[in-house]
Amino acid sequence: MAYSIVEYTASGATADFTIPFPYIEQSDVKVYLNGVLKNITSDYTFSNSTTILLNSTPTAAIVTGK
Repeated sequence: MAYSIVEYTASGATADFTIPFPYIEQSDVKVYLNGVLKNITSDYTFSNSTTILLNSTPTAAIVTGK
């Protein structure tokens, strides 16, 4: 399976980020905050199949989904 990288610059205004690419399992989506891999449930959850919700609202950060 090919993989996609999407980067968002966090501004402190939101903790919701869109997943604009198809995936098979939630475990296929990896979320990084400033280069640090985050853990599902302890750091973020899936609001639905196309949106993740970080448990804290990041400021001045880069959020990357791979």
